[in-house]
Amino acid sequence: MHEMKIIVITLCCLLVVWSPIRPVAVEFEPDSLSLKTRLQVFEKVWTTINEGYYDPNFNGVNWSEVHERYRPRVEGTKSDEEFLCNHQADALGIA
Repeated sequence: MHEMKIIVITLCCLLVVWSPIRPVAVEFEPDSLSLKTRLQVFEKVWTTINEGYYDPNFNGVNWSEVHERYRPRVEGTKSDEEFLCNHQADALGIA
């Protein structure tokens, strides 16, 4: 019985190795974020920092002014890469 298991396992392995089915590389490019989504992400990040930053004085940075300065930048982005480069955290010196 033990020999039969070895034969079956070996045959299964050979079928997998010599199978005519091969994986196909498919390039996947996710959809770009919409302006609405970018603005939601911006607001979520800004609010999270506003409500939970360890320093209530934001390292001397006017956090409301950061919001006013960066929101128009987000509104004007044309790509996800450009959006990701608009770092609010840079203003706090933590990025």
